[in-house]
Amino acid sequence: MVLTPDILRAAYAYLAETQPFREWNLPDAEDVGFEVVNKHDIHGACWAPTMNETGQFRIAISDTKHNHTLSLMQTMAHEMVHVHEYQTCLRKPSYRKHGKVFQGFACEVCAEHGFDPGQF
Repeated sequence: MVLTPDILRAAYAYLAETQPFREWNLPDAEDVGFEVVNKHDIHGACWAPTMNETGQFRIAISDTKHNHTLSLMQTMAHEMVHVHEYQTCLRKPSYRKHGKVFQGFACEVCAEHGFDPGQF
């Protein structure tokens, strides 16, 4: 699977139309910056508008970790949980752990989409 920013944008847009994301009032896909990175130590990353020079949410997905649609969608959903945390001020830009707040949202997403919580 060859990833492009357009594919990442489409994955985000699809998920944003599904539960629980559509209830979270996330930014439109056109208002988020997407980047494909070649990193072996991460699956994805999310930056809040205050953490980068673009003034918008940014999501990066590593092409080295995603060979199929399921892993891409699961990682995109994971990063969208971070967008929700940042947007609702439940996550500070300097905080890197996946605490109770993240785990609660992750359980909702995994139950709705059939993702494995242990892999999420």
